[in-house]
Amino acid sequence: MYDVDRNGQTMMRYYSGPHMPMVDIPANRLRVVRYIRQSEINAYPGKLTQNP
Repeated sequence: MYDVDRNGQTMMRYYSGPHMPMVDIPANRLRVVRYIRQSEINAYPGKLTQNP
């Protein structure tokens, strides 16, 4: 997912079964969670606060 997201491409997921067998997830979709590496969090000099 990292390379697909970084390159602005669409992630294509194909599942077997009757529940939404084909799902395309665009890189700009707001429901995609992008995790921050712990090393990046530790490198930040200030205090991190959660968005409201």
